Amino acid sequence: MIIFFVLLVGLLIGGADFLLFKEKNNVKDFTLRFIKSTILVNLFTFAIMKFGLKVLNVFSFSLHGPIYWLKYTMLALAVGAIMLTIKGILKGKITFEKNEKKLNKKNIIGRISVLIVFILGAAIYFGSSWALSYWGEITPDELLVNMHTPVKGTSSDIVATIFSEPVFSASVAIAVFSILLFSVYNIVYKNKEKAKIIFNQKFKTAICLVLAITILSCGVTYGVKKFRLVEVYNAYMNDSAYINDNYVDPRNVKMSFPKEKRN
Repeated sequence: MIIFFVLLVGLLIGGADFLLFKEKNNVKDFTLRFIKSTILVNLFTFAIMKFGLKVLNVFSFSLHGPIYWLKYTMLALAVGAIMLTIKGILKGKITFEKNEKKLNKKNIIGRISVLIVFILGAAIYFGSSWALSYWGEITPDELLVNMHTPVKGTSSDIVATIFSEPVFSASVAIAVFSILLFSVYNIVYKNKEKAKIIFNQKFKTAICLVLAITILSCGVTYGVKKFRLVEVYNAYMNDSAYINDNYVDPRNVKMSFPKEKRN
């Protein structure tokens, strides 16, 4: 299975490279770009997963769940898109053009709303990841105990870890996302003296909205699944019949005890 997705990524990125930056319109040029993209894009993607995301056994798709192939493909395509953008900038094919149109109140409110969604998603995702690495796989009862434990007296090392890991990671992600969201530059592609805007403000906002909703959904799903929050909710909201079935009022029942002590 891994070979299929590796070749698929190489085909898509290599094809985009050929269409955008082709020098010779022939099969040989396309083949060379396909081979180069297949090797470089997948190599960089596996390196990011192994050394950046700390994913174990990156080459074994079967060990990481049924949608691991989708996560890998999306990351590889993102890496390929970044590589193509850098290549286009170096070749002078891709430039940045400032958008002179001022944002109205509606656009500003919309972008702030998108940013809030992303902040919530980043906080939930990085917070859940840190809590899972710190507490491990815990039961709903253990989660409730940790949630009700007073913060007073907590080790300063733990507090420092919170700020250096989930808070810092979320802050970096939010900063990068904010730069992209509030950027006033359009991406322009030049081809044979013709210039075309390929990444305008509306398209950028739409992509940021999809990204914000995606990370919020992934963060909530990840947290609910890993900490079994459905069971926690049921424990709080559903009445248990255990006490009614097993409790006996000593005032209404004659209590009897054994006459001899049992060992």
